[in-house]
Formats: sequence, C-alpha cells, structure tokens
Amino acid sequence: GDTHRRRIRSMADTEHRFKYVFIPADESIPVEEREGIAVGSAGGDVLVDLLRPHFLRGGSLVDADAARKEAERHLGPEQAARLSPDRLVAATESGSTETFALVHPASTNGYRGVYLYTDECGKLKSLPENPRALELAQRCGIDVRHPFHGDAFVGAVKTSPPPMRNVSFTEHELDPGAPWMLVAPAENAVYAETFREFMSAVEGKATREELEHRRESRETEETDPGRRSRRTSEGEEIPPHGLRL
Repeated sequence: GDTHRRRIRSMADTEHRFKYVFIPADESIPVEEREGIAVGSAGGDVLVDLLRPHFLRGGSLVDADAARKEAERHLGPEQAARLSPDRLVAATESGSTETFALVHPASTNGYRGVYLYTDECGKLKSLPENPRALELAQRCGIDVRHPFHGDAFVGAVKTSPPPMRNVSFTEHELDPGAPWMLVAPAENAVYAETFREFMSAVEGKATREELEHRRESRETEETDPGRRSRRTSEGEEIPPHGLRL
C-alpha cells in the first residue's frame, strides 16, 4: 500500500552508492572495482559488515595449533589452556573483518581516510600472503610488521561533516602516482608523531596524578595525628591501625 511505497521512497532518499576495490591474494587475478550501497542516515563504515560474508566463505579452516598460539599471545598460557580446541576454532572461524588504516582522516586530506579490509583470521586459516596489499601499505609509508593473509579490499570513509560515511575509492587510485598516496607517507608520519605525543601526555598525566596523590597522603599524615605512623623504640614503623609492618 501507500505506507510500503513511502517506506521504499524514504530508503531510496537516504541510499548512497560508493566504489571500493578488491585485491585478491592470488596475483594472477586482477584487482576489481566494486560498488557498495549504504542505506540510512545513521552513518558508519558499512564495509565492515558488507565484507564479512566474503571472509566467512573463505573456505579455509582454522588451524587448531595456530589458534592456540594466537590465544596464548593474547590471553596468556594459563587462560588459553582453559579453552577447548573446539572453542578456540569456533571463536576464530567466523567471518570477521579487520580494518587497517592506510591514511587516517585529517584536515589535510579533507577528512577522507583510506582503509585496507582483511580477514582477521587469515593467518590462522593459513591463507596465502597478499603481496599487493603489503606493497600498498608500504607505499603509504607504513612499517608493516606482519604480512596480510588472504584477499583484501580497499575503501574510503569521510568523517567530516559528520556522520562518518563511506565514500568512493576507485581502481585508478591504486596507481603509485595517485595524489592521496603521494602525501600518505608524510601524513602517516605526522599521525604517528601526534599519537606518540598523546601517549606521552597520557603517561605524564598518570605520573603527575600519582605524585599528587602521594603529596596529599603526606599532607594528611602531617595534619592528622591519628593517621600518622608511629615508631617503636627499636625504630620499627607502626601504622595507624596498630599492626606492625
């Protein structure tokens, strides 16, 4: 009826299409430009969910020994030992999309971030390495510590004006001379330095708060005799509650 037609019309009004690129792990298969559709006005990166079925139907099973080692790395040997092999495999076998920033949104790039999307469990599934994805990340000035395993996708999001939303990333933007890629190393260097400064400030704030707490504790002891520690004739410290340390 009319209500259904209005709902369809409303969805069409808030629908937008965008391009993204498929980079197969198999280098004999050419890269492919694809189209995605985002529906609604809530925003967000729809590629994370859109690509999950691809990684789910990857066809490869998770290697139980690899899953165990990964669990030990994240949880520690004791916690990992409590998980049965079936639970370990089940926890890693579902399709899950991992995002890797090739360049973060910033005022210098019009708040357009470019991301690589991979199978989070690609290594555990013993999927082949993806040399083209690795080369792309290295071209962006990123020191990649581990190779990407399995198929990969490249997409873009824009964060300003809000809400965050997917925007097109086309095949020709994989060209080494693409404007975004030429400036990516410098932008990533700035981002890394800003992040280091932020972490240093966070650690510094924690240290300042700890020193402030100690100072307040000393002041409390000096102004509150009941809270002050006492010493025995042998010089042992007796805390306010009366028990010897």
